[in-house]
Amino acid sequence: MNNVVHELGHAFNNRLGKLPENLLSATQETAWSPCYIPNFPNRLDLGENEDTGPNYGFASEQGVLMWQMNSGGSPSEEFADMFLGWTFDRWQAPPSSTNLPDHGKMRADWMDKYMPYFIWLALWKD
Repeated sequence: MNNVVHELGHAFNNRLGKLPENLLSATQETAWSPCYIPNFPNRLDLGENEDTGPNYGFASEQGVLMWQMNSGGSPSEEFADMFLGWTFDRWQAPPSSTNLPDHGKMRADWMDKYMPYFIWLALWKD
């Protein structure tokens, strides 16, 4: 089921001309962008000899194929996994230390902010 929703996230992204993945990339990597968020999690590609990686705010580790369905770090794959997390409202539990950023909340807030706009665009796009 999770992989199906992940793949629907790709279809949704493609329906919008890859606007979601481009906005995610600008949020993560483009300091001059008005939507840039410092310290927003940015998943790296899982190394060749690595079986699993960090959570990056998702509800499972990278490479486990539960809430991160791809070990790649591209914005397309990351958005599809965020689409999965948003659909089921499943994110990494908040860190126990208040000194650490809550990456799960950052991802959830980003999706809650932009998904209504993305849905509106998807409905009215010809």
